[in-house]
Amino acid sequence: MKKIAILFLAFLLITAAFAACDGQSQQSGQDAQNQENQQVQEDDVNSETQEKEEAVNEKDNETEQEIQEPEQIKETEQENEPVEEKKDWITVVVAFDSHNETEYGGVINAFEGSGIKTETVSTQTGEAKGDNDGVIAIEKTISEVEDPGLGVVIIGGAKCMVLWKEQDLIDLVQQTNDNGDLVAAICAANGVLAVADIIDGKTACWANYPTLDGMMEEAGCTDSGKSVTIDGNLITGNGPPAAEEFGAAILDYVTNM
Repeated sequence: MKKIAILFLAFLLITAAFAACDGQSQQSGQDAQNQENQQVQEDDVNSETQEKEEAVNEKDNETEQEIQEPEQIKETEQENEPVEEKKDWITVVVAFDSHNETEYGGVINAFEGSGIKTETVSTQTGEAKGDNDGVIAIEKTISEVEDPGLGVVIIGGAKCMVLWKEQDLIDLVQQTNDNGDLVAAICAANGVLAVADIIDGKTACWANYPTLDGMMEEAGCTDSGKSVTIDGNLITGNGPPAAEEFGAAILDYVTNM
């Protein structure tokens, strides 16, 4: 009987030991499962965070690209824009025969050393003779002027009335005036302005004699009675004594355009 009791007790001890081992095994398995589940959750969180960061970075890159593209387009457009030529000359018109040398000299001398060039043209090329036998080498005719630069200056003289009928000059004066650029004339050369019909409502001065007085009045112009008159983009002089003042007024005007 005692032996049976000992065997039964041993059986109970062995059973308890197996039960304890099985419990430990189950706990270890549960712990392992819990750790695995936690790792999966952490991986899911990390993956989701990474995806959000990548989405934010992609959006930032798109925004930066959107900002850069207009700037790049603007820079490209600026590079492709034609560079406007800076005008640094005026066109001086003289009659091919008997231009007034004093009036011409008043303009040319005023521009010496100014950095602004003068280009003299006439009705034909060759040597244009002045009223005191001076000559000007003419290399371009009025009809060849495509751009008068900063403006047109017409010189008077004993035979400058031929310029009144010079259609190429009339067209050039009208075009220059329409562009708002300088138009200047002295003495009898003011008749060109009357024929070009650009002095209606303007004030000017010119060589006073009946024919020209009538033309200027008919064109709607008022005589200022001064030696030099400036009215908008129009500068006029009344004759040789005003040549120096006339040239200085033209230089001052184009310098401050």
